Amino acid sequence: MNKLPIVRREKDTITVGECSVCATKTLEFHFGAVCCVACGAFFRRSISDGKKFTCKNNEKCKIVPGKRSSSEREYRLIEGSRSSCRSCRLQRCIDAGMDPRAVQSAGSTSKSREIRMEMSPSFTPPSTVSIPQKENIIKTFESHYSAISHARKLIYGNGTVEELIEGAELKPRKIHLFDRVDSSVLRVEQSLVIVMLKKLKMFNEIGADDQLLVLSSFCLNLSIIEKYYFTYKMDGIEKGHLYFSNTWYTDCHDFHISPPDHARQLQSDSYGNLFLKAQMTAIQRLSVPMRIINMNQIDLVGLLLWDLFDPEIKNLSDEGKRILTGYRQIVRRDWIDLYIENAVDEPERRFIQLADLHKVVQRVSIDYREDFHVFRIFKLLDYDGLIDDILGLPSELRVCAYKRFGPRESVL
Repeated sequence: MNKLPIVRREKDTITVGECSVCATKTLEFHFGAVCCVACGAFFRRSISDGKKFTCKNNEKCKIVPGKRSSSEREYRLIEGSRSSCRSCRLQRCIDAGMDPRAVQSAGSTSKSREIRMEMSPSFTPPSTVSIPQKENIIKTFESHYSAISHARKLIYGNGTVEELIEGAELKPRKIHLFDRVDSSVLRVEQSLVIVMLKKLKMFNEIGADDQLLVLSSFCLNLSIIEKYYFTYKMDGIEKGHLYFSNTWYTDCHDFHISPPDHARQLQSDSYGNLFLKAQMTAIQRLSVPMRIINMNQIDLVGLLLWDLFDPEIKNLSDEGKRILTGYRQIVRRDWIDLYIENAVDEPERRFIQLADLHKVVQRVSIDYREDFHVFRIFKLLDYDGLIDDILGLPSELRVCAYKRFGPRESVL
């Protein structure tokens, strides 16, 4: 395509609220112009990758939201899918004042990027946060998450050796709610999470003390997100079945199922009223919204990463807060970029829906922590000090030592 002249425009000369490229409503400002996240990501990729596009309509295409039309040789784009003519879209970016040099100064053409992004007033960005140029953190984390999903099939599967090798799907198994919080099962699950996180370069760059705080927050929230996600995916909403990541499930209508030995003192009515009804409420708060937005595995992985890199975790160091704030910016960028790559409608709106769902997860997490305190007080668990780690309890509030599994003891 022809050489693109640079037309610089100051931020305060452009009306905030409308993308200068496609006219979509937005409050974003990227590379010197007001534009939506989708057009900003398109410009960044086009410049950093050295893309060359050719217009088939003598550079007369209109880049505006609306239905596609071929009348008078104009190409109107479907909202959320603005790329019918990439040549004209890129030229429109330049005309709007987006500067290719701004992409280069952000380090997107170097071997590793230095992320320098606008943060909220309470934080300043980390001096450098390195990430390989071509890596999308959502894709990377999805591969790590898929690995522990496969490991669960090996751990919890009870089929033949051939079925284990082939990774046969786990069969649902009905359990008492307290069977899932057995100390041996919790220890297996937390071990899988740690293995997954240790493969993640960004997690390993966090300071040791902050890593423990992040892990403590993430382990419980991960189990909550997975639980209500699988409940939605396995049609548990209508059945009143609460599904876990290993496809075990609790029937929230069955108050009289036989409890494990360590919870024999709990009466069936108390079990139902105190715990099962609360689970049904949480299904409405989390599983139902997940179904409404038709949540998929990319959404799940993005939500997990958004939770993992939460700068609002209590007691983080100032450096930890700065790093996690920068990481969240990377997650947001790559999450939306992946939506755009997969032609997801209204990628920015979908991201906001999932980020809002995280707030519900945090509220449910508070309820779960209170439940665990009830478990401890009334000795309803086969208790392990690992639970105190997950809850982040100080040493003076811990009730027992860690359980150790000898060489002949099965963790299951």
